[in-house]
Amino acid sequence: GVKDPGVNLPAWAMLAETLPTLSPYEGKWFVAFGMHPGDASSRAIDPKDGNQPIGMYEKFVENYPVPAAVFRRPEMSTSDLLVAADLIVQLPSSSYEDEAAYHAVPLITLTSEISLRRLERVQKSRRLVGVDEELSEGVSLGGDLAVVIRRLLRPSGYKPMWQTQQKLRPKPTHPGAALEKIAEAIKKMF
Repeated sequence: GVKDPGVNLPAWAMLAETLPTLSPYEGKWFVAFGMHPGDASSRAIDPKDGNQPIGMYEKFVENYPVPAAVFRRPEMSTSDLLVAADLIVQLPSSSYEDEAAYHAVPLITLTSEISLRRLERVQKSRRLVGVDEELSEGVSLGGDLAVVIRRLLRPSGYKPMWQTQQKLRPKPTHPGAALEKIAEAIKKMF
């Protein structure tokens, strides 16, 4: 998720409507929602209920049509969740392109007009770099998410993205390799 529940909840709802329709995967889904540590809604309390946490996301997930759970730091970071993922669905302004490539996991960036406006306000651009570089596939809330998921879960459907991931974001081969790449990039800038 991102910091904004107005972006998270519509995307999660679309995923909820899509997953149960995907054959032959019925009954095989578990959705792990990794929360942004800056999402203040997770700290919201209800003064009428003795200042108990509202638990907006947890209440949402209680009614999810497939098994799902919300994870927050420090219990588990999103990076920890990615290791076990078969597919990652991220929202704009998330940046899991590197980790998805390192773990060879298909990546979808789910967008809506609300999320793109938020991205534009925060980053001064609607550009989805990972989608432009073909490290992720962009799907709008009105798009056919089921078709994209089915294709990316097939080895032949994921292969073009995997090849791009390996080319543009190869997994570091030894300790310090990532730092060396950063140093090379900085040298080229000056």
